[in-house]
Amino acid sequence: MLCGRAVCPIHSPDIEGNTPLHVAAARGFLAAIVALLRYNSESAGEVNNEGKTAADLAAEGGFTAAVGVIHGLYNRRNDRWKNYDELSNVQENIRVF
Repeated sequence: MLCGRAVCPIHSPDIEGNTPLHVAAARGFLAAIVALLRYNSESAGEVNNEGKTAADLAAEGGFTAAVGVIHGLYNRRNDRWKNYDELSNVQENIRVF
C-alpha cells in the first residue's frame, strides 16, 4: 500500500510526494499521462516533496513529448483542459511500443 490505506484515491502521493502523474511523467509514459490528466487535470500543478511538478520530472528525464502533453493541454490559468478535442487527438496519436 503506497498511501497507507486499503483503498487509495488514484491521485494519492507516495512517501516522496509523487503522484501517479509524477511517476508516469518521470518515465515518459504518454498514454498514462493523458489518462491521469483526463481523470484529474488539477494534478498537473501538484508538486512533490522536492517542489517539482510532473512536467519538471519529465523534462529532467528528457521526455519532451511528455512535457508537451502536460503543458500543451493543461491550462494552468483556469485549471481546465484547453480543448477536449485536442486531448482526444493526442490519445489517438499515442503509440504504445
